[in-house]
Amino acid sequence: MSPSSSELVAMTVAAQVDPSLAPSAADRSSESATVIQSLLDDHTVIQSLLDDHTELRELVVRLRRLCLALSGNQGLADPDAAVLIEEFAFLLIAHFAAEQGSEFFENRLRDQPRMLKRVERLQFEHGAIAAALGQLLEFCQRGPSGPELSICLTHILDMFDAHERAEKAIMQELVLLDEGGYGE
Repeated sequence: MSPSSSELVAMTVAAQVDPSLAPSAADRSSESATVIQSLLDDHTVIQSLLDDHTELRELVVRLRRLCLALSGNQGLADPDAAVLIEEFAFLLIAHFAAEQGSEFFENRLRDQPRMLKRVERLQFEHGAIAAALGQLLEFCQRGPSGPELSICLTHILDMFDAHERAEKAIMQELVLLDEGGYGE
């Protein structure tokens, strides 16, 4: 486990007060390599998640247009409607799995345990949204009428948008806490 930024500062201060407390060159090198690798891993995960978000946002725009067409029974003739919904479901479920599989939140929550409940709520929402998507896909296979499908799809897109807003707020707060040292 690599030291947090506050632990590194404490080690530096302790070494200035008592040089015998300074980590050896090998320890510093190992710690630096660990911190750098952790930052690179975080960057890779963050970039992948951001790429997913971009693709998901584009799909949401297309799906909202589809909802408008379906509400007027115009989208039923579109053979790509079910394919578009399946594409969204597949990408979103994979994205949720990547978010939960990464240690991005966990690494930051060690220093911010008060935010744990909010992150756990977001992770719980992953299951609820995935379940709603599964029901929607079954609904699509039964060939529902346009307006009914539009209502169900709009509900899921609204759930997703609210989830993303909450996630973004947590991410911004974590970044501010990391950068400013607030909340320690």
